Amino acid sequence: MKYLVLVAIAMLTGCATTTTPISAENAQKLTGESLVTAKRESPDFVAMTSTKGMFALVGAFTAISAGNELVESNNIEDPAADRCVDEFSTELFRL
Repeated sequence: MKYLVLVAIAMLTGCATTTTPISAENAQKLTGESLVTAKRESPDFVAMTSTKGMFALVGAFTAISAGNELVESNNIEDPAADRCVDEFSTELFRL
């Protein structure tokens, strides 16, 4: 029972989202400054199946290859890449 409680506590901690507003003083320092964004290559997508999992390292390479092919053939974009930049720049310039 003791271990179950510890596992439950471990699973439930660290699941909070916080926002820290910029102080007025720091916002004033940003006046007239520019924002430069960069887009990096998306990480590999691993399409792991039980069949690929049986083959350890070779299966991992096969899963990465299959995942990347799936992403490319279906034109799947990384939703975080543009969304994070857009939201951050909008919030920053709203000050």
